[in-house]
Formats: sequence, structure tokens, C-alpha cells
Amino acid sequence: MDDIKKKNKIKLTLPKILLAIGLFLWLCIALFFFYRIPDIKKSSPEDEARVIMQDTATVPDLEQIKGLPVAGVDVMTIGFPSDQLIKQGEQTFKNTCASCHGEQGKGDGAGGASLNPKPRNFHALDGWKNGRNIAAMFKTVTEGIPGSAMTAYEFLPAEDRFAVIHFIRNLVGGFPDISKLELADINNIYDLGSARLSASQIPVKLAKENYLKDKSLQKALIGKMCAAYDKNNGDEIKLIRSVISNKEKAFTTIIENAAMESQSRFISVISTNIGSNGFKAEILHHSKDDIMKIYQKLKAII
Repeated sequence: MDDIKKKNKIKLTLPKILLAIGLFLWLCIALFFFYRIPDIKKSSPEDEARVIMQDTATVPDLEQIKGLPVAGVDVMTIGFPSDQLIKQGEQTFKNTCASCHGEQGKGDGAGGASLNPKPRNFHALDGWKNGRNIAAMFKTVTEGIPGSAMTAYEFLPAEDRFAVIHFIRNLVGGFPDISKLELADINNIYDLGSARLSASQIPVKLAKENYLKDKSLQKALIGKMCAAYDKNNGDEIKLIRSVISNKEKAFTTIIENAAMESQSRFISVISTNIGSNGFKAEILHHSKDDIMKIYQKLKAII
């Protein structure tokens, strides 16, 4: 019995004593830092109101600007680089292009990091969608590249578009020479020598009102077409019913795509996304005379 009691007693060896002292010191240090943590001040209603006002502050709406006549440009003058045009292009590049293409045109701008495909590296000789000559570059800047983040910049004055191109060509070098024949082709395609109106600008509020108004008018027009479709029992309406799977979708397709501008336009619109645009595939198998009857009847009830 005495032997069992001896075994149950804890032997206070030196390692155990040191371990106990270490744990005690660690606990004291933890409690010391815990009580030194400052109280988290709760935001006052005034502070919360001030933050909300900062985060929900409104900016002035756009000013309404009417488009003004803009004189045509001499392509043979701005189509060739000059110190002034290169300097002008540098500023336009920084304001418009550098965020994606990078300051040095290497396609490493912060705005293009998540894009797929990546922005053009102007230093690379291969992979140019439209080519590297002046006509191809002007086409790219003006029309953009479908399927990529390169949008169309036709709203920029022609001089600025040429200036950006001159800056890029000067920045990198090694581009094909510019010829008068190429510049003449650019002028013929885009009619840059003719006077035109500059882009108009309207306030966002007014644009929203106009959009809602247009949507309301569109809805009323579709309703009118549906009513005529349901009420009329003539041969033309019966023919229309045989090729329509969903009248609301079909009439929405017609209105939103201006399908009634011409018969060729009508055929093009109803042939796109067949089956999901409200029309049956059978409409494509009808004769030209039947298509004409459908077109004329729909045009009459719009």
C-alpha cells in the first residue's frame, strides 16, 4: 500500500520546475499585453453620417452640348509625322491608351492586367490583327478590334488619331514607311476631308428619361402589333401566324432592330437567332412572294 502511494506522488524534478516557471511567465506576459489593448471607440452618429455623405456624394451631371460643325482635315498634312503631332499624340496616348498599353507601349498597363487577349505590345512585330502600316493602324484606332478590349475611337478628332499613331511609330520605330497612296485610301474610306458635326452630349438624367420614353413607346407599339395580330383573321395574318412561335418576341425583334426599313433588312433580322427571336425556322423556306406578304402586312400594322 505504501508503495502505491509513493508511485502516485508527483516527483518535482528540475525540468518540471523550469517548465512550470516558463508557463507562469508566459501567462503573465500574455495578460500584460491583453490589458494594454486600447478600447475600440465606437463611431458616433455624427461620424457615421459624415462617412455616408462622403461615400454617397453626387457629382454634377453632364452638360448638354450640341454638336458643332467641324471642318474636314488635310490627310496629306496630318498623315505624315511632325514634332507637333508627335507631342500631341504623346498627350493623347497618356490620357487614352497608356492605362492598358503601358507608358512605353509594351502592353503592360495596369488596366490591361486582367484582359484576355492582352493589350497590344507595340514593340512586337507579330500578331497585329490589321497590320502595322499606317492604314491598318488608323483602321484599328477608328474601328477597334471586335472580340477584344480595343474599342473604337472614332469619336476622337482625326488629327488626334493620326497623332497617336505617329507617337507610337516614333516610340517604337521600325514601322513601314507612309505613302501618299495609303493616305489617299484612308481619306476615301473615312471621308476625312468633308466637314461634319462634332459629337453631341446630353445629361445622364435626360438620357435616362429618353431611354424610358423610348421603351414606353416601344412597348405601346408592340402592344398595338399584338392586338392587330390577335384581331385580324385575313390570309396575310394567317401566314404570319404560321411562322411565328412567340408574337411578343417576334415583334420586339422587329422593332428593336428596325427590321421594317426594307425587305432585305427584314429578311436579315428575322434570319438571325432563328428560333429564339420569336420566328420559326419555317419562315426561311417560304417563297419571296410569301416573305413580301408578311413584310407588307407587318409594315401596315406598325
